[in-house]
Amino acid sequence: MSYNDLAYFQIDCSKKREQVAFLQSMYSTDNERRNARFMNLLTPWTVFTDRAGGARRKYVGNGEYNWVIRQKLYKLNGCP
Repeated sequence: MSYNDLAYFQIDCSKKREQVAFLQSMYSTDNERRNARFMNLLTPWTVFTDRAGGARRKYVGNGEYNWVIRQKLYKLNGCP
């Protein structure tokens, strides 16, 4: 899922369990974040040649992708 799709993901309290499971499956691990930073360091031109992949690696590498997921999970936690 792209960063923009994730940022505009709509919370639906009637589907709380499914959405929590889905968002938790999207969470990136430490190794994925480290590899994304490493790939961005070694191949900086991919930000221009592969916009979608380069942007996703940028957001995964700097932790912004996980931050958005945590915010969505926090909002879901407030659902009854």
